Amino acid sequence: MDTKDFFEEYKEIPVVCPKCGYTDYEIETFDNKSRVICKVCKLKGPIGINEKEAIEKWNKRITTENICRFCGEKLIQGKCAKCASEELHINSNNTKYNCCFIDLLGFSNYTTKSSLRDCVQLIENYATIYEQRYIVNNFRSFKYFHPASDSIFLISNDYDLFVKDISDFCYSSFKMVSDNYIFPENPSDVSQTTVSVISPTEVRKEIQHWYPPLFSGGVSTGDLIIFQQECTYDYESKKVPNFLGNALTKAVHLGEENHKEKRHGSRIFLDYEFVTHLSDDAKRKYVYFHDGIFELLWPVAAFIDANTIDDNINNGITDCFISLESLYKQYLNNAKLEAVYFNTLKLVYFSLLKYLEFRNASKIDIEDAKQLIRNFLSNKNLDIIFDELNNPLIWR
Repeated sequence: MDTKDFFEEYKEIPVVCPKCGYTDYEIETFDNKSRVICKVCKLKGPIGINEKEAIEKWNKRITTENICRFCGEKLIQGKCAKCASEELHINSNNTKYNCCFIDLLGFSNYTTKSSLRDCVQLIENYATIYEQRYIVNNFRSFKYFHPASDSIFLISNDYDLFVKDISDFCYSSFKMVSDNYIFPENPSDVSQTTVSVISPTEVRKEIQHWYPPLFSGGVSTGDLIIFQQECTYDYESKKVPNFLGNALTKAVHLGEENHKEKRHGSRIFLDYEFVTHLSDDAKRKYVYFHDGIFELLWPVAAFIDANTIDDNINNGITDCFISLESLYKQYLNNAKLEAVYFNTLKLVYFSLLKYLEFRNASKIDIEDAKQLIRNFLSNKNLDIIFDELNNPLIWR
């Protein structure tokens, strides 16, 4: 389809929003002029002398076979020489990407109650994990790993490997500091740890707070544009990647909507379209469907398929559950944080049960795993919460 045919076909209706990728719009009329406004992201289109011209101007900003949606220049082999965008066509299957948007739980609270050094340490801890694992060829499904303050955008073309890598990243980040919570220096503040700081003149002890790198957010699939944008870093102009499209919008909305619904904890939600592309094995292993929502069982990354079922049960309890129990007990008098860690404990518990089902464990093995957790909680004087953990309908 050439440029003329494209605009002729779409001249009477606005096509997708160039910012968020949705088609939900309204026409604003003022002073005998009109413009298109996206109802989702509120982007305002160019002003026209009437509704028809406003729509035509809006549509001219959208991708055609040979026009860049950002600057209007012609594309050469799908790329714009002017803005160097990885332009993707509206009528092409190449627009589909998977997007994960996650952010650190409690980060804004940490910035107000603790030092910025501790907050930087929290980010550096997960950044260290990413760097170390990437070097040894992990996280290869991530086309982009893009941190911004306490948030991360993850972009991928893969499905099964994407949920595996997201789970591995979340688990490994938490595991890096979780042993500190099992035997804390200060039981009233399990994040407190003493480190040796080496300088050219001395070695000194310093008390820091290593907060848990726990993430929440959403994963979706949809249209996405990846392009280069001019930015300023330390007074110098540079081009950096930027992302827009409904894949990103839906991932962010998933996290926001579940937060509004008070689905607390380190929980990552999946949209239905994304789940439909997963293999049956990936669904059985990584996806938990309940209350009309799809949830990623990221703690499954603690388990190793090559290990025996008994080893996986014991390792799963040691690696995540004990650490989270310490955090949970610390916040028993804080209803919101108690809910965060209760729900995260519950996620670990159901990750174990789902993994045992995935491994076709016997009913005896599953009951033994439940009893092991019941005994552990009993020893911690937390018998009362086991029945709630075991009930799939009870979340805080």
